[in-house]
Amino acid sequence: MKQAQFYYLLRRGFFGGGGNLIVKGFKDRVLDDSGIFEAFNCVSKAINALPQADAGRLLFEPYNDRVTTDNGTIEARQCTINAINALL
Repeated sequence: MKQAQFYYLLRRGFFGGGGNLIVKGFKDRVLDDSGIFEAFNCVSKAINALPQADAGRLLFEPYNDRVTTDNGTIEARQCTINAINALL
């Protein structure tokens, strides 16, 4: 396989990192919705530039809302978030 062919296939998501699977899923969704997908590299760069979600915080917030709605209190907020992240 020539180097140019390798890079073409890599950019198109035929093999490579997990980010390519995300872009491929995005591309499939756009095309299924009758959209136009123009630039694999641009989408890949945009996705890679997104900050990673803080899963512990995302799980903690609804829990905190439920507890405070029931007139409860939460202590050690950051400690609890860190513990949730450690479980994931």
